[in-house]
Amino acid sequence: MLFWKRFESDQPAGLGEKCISPLLYYAHMNILTYRTIIKPDENGYHGFVPSLSGCHTWGETIEETRENLKEAIEGILLSMKKHGDRIPTDTSIESIQTIDATTLFSRCYA
Repeated sequence: MLFWKRFESDQPAGLGEKCISPLLYYAHMNILTYRTIIKPDENGYHGFVPSLSGCHTWGETIEETRENLKEAIEGILLSMKKHGDRIPTDTSIESIQTIDATTLFSRCYA
């Protein structure tokens, strides 16, 4: 019952008793998601988080790099919180741009 009372005070106006699971709501409000990029390099894989300045790591495999990225993100976020810094959110938009190299380069040498 104590958890439910806390949930009621934390939820946004309008949810009231219509919210099916206070636990799901509470979990959703405490999830941070960051885009990570992993690239091969000469020693394995380099991973970084564009929205967290200085958040870089590496690993011998992609999976190891992913695990190291999670630890690096957690470390940076804990440090930011400890120092009273604003915790950034990742609001970037990711897209893939395709270029027809044959057409592009044929214009240069025609």
